[in-house]
Amino acid sequence: YNKNVLIVDQQRAHERIVYEHYLRTKKESKIASQQLLFPEQIELSANDFTLIKDLNEEFKLLGFDFEVFGKNSIVVNGTPSDLKDFKIAETIESILETFKLNTIDSKIEKHDNLCRAIAYNTCIKYGKQLTDEEMRLILEHLISCENPLYTASGKSIMMEVDHLDIERFFKK
Repeated sequence: YNKNVLIVDQQRAHERIVYEHYLRTKKESKIASQQLLFPEQIELSANDFTLIKDLNEEFKLLGFDFEVFGKNSIVVNGTPSDLKDFKIAETIESILETFKLNTIDSKIEKHDNLCRAIAYNTCIKYGKQLTDEEMRLILEHLISCENPLYTASGKSIMMEVDHLDIERFFKK
């Protein structure tokens, strides 16, 4: 039996899971939108306003429901039903920022890029204490991913540490 230790980066693992979940979304199977009790108005920079209007169809496909509301602002009426407890304005601005950064780095297709940006900005963050059940679920979902070893941007999700290295490290 293998005594090696497998170390999994929980944020990167969750980012990969969310990314693949959104990436698989097509027009026939768009992500359900949870309507907000109190729609939220967001003021955007002129550039971000133009970008979000260009990405409107993609955002809708992924469960975001918003409409243009005056000059450089939108009203968010709904968010993806599987996203819980997040700050809407902050998250949308971060998604747009990540989208722009990804565009600078390489020529990623629009849908792929938006899925990467959403996953990066909505996945669980470092330092979040997970329950045993949450850890089990993340590992379960990660293993069923198309590529469980790397994030969409190519960062390693897990590493195996040889038990002999651990023994050598702790020997007196």
